[in-house]
Amino acid sequence: MNSKTIPFAIIAFFMCWIPAVSSQQSVNAAGGEAQGSGGSMAFSVGQVAYTYNQGATGNSNEGVQQPFIEIMVSTETPFSAISIQLYPNPSAAYTSVEINDIGSVPDLSDFSCQLYTIYGHLLWSDSIEEPLTRLNTSTLTAGMYIVKVNFQNQPIKTFRFIKTE
Repeated sequence: MNSKTIPFAIIAFFMCWIPAVSSQQSVNAAGGEAQGSGGSMAFSVGQVAYTYNQGATGNSNEGVQQPFIEIMVSTETPFSAISIQLYPNPSAAYTSVEINDIGSVPDLSDFSCQLYTIYGHLLWSDSIEEPLTRLNTSTLTAGMYIVKVNFQNQPIKTFRFIKTE
């Protein structure tokens, strides 16, 4: 090798090596980073490759930037001390409603959950009997839905839920 080809060989070596060390790779339609008072989140739109795994105790969506997205639409003030979460979101087959810190509420049987289309059409309603309630969403078509958690038939928390294929 002469002195002119050595720098070219070094550059060619690093150009071949650097893509191998990237931890995530996908082809997306768009993406970016969003920041707000509660933190920041990286997102991607148009992800075409991910893996859905389901087990006896839960499920997992593996892929590039599969975030936990909590999109809470509203919370009524008397229940602001109660922690209510909807996860995983987005999800393909199941999502869960988890109610925590219910010390002031004597009975979970007063809680219920409703699923609506984005246009406000009620798809189903069910009572919540356990702190962790699993909702089967496998029969829904991909899109956005509204999940309302009620206490004594009054809405206390509303979420947007994204159903994936």
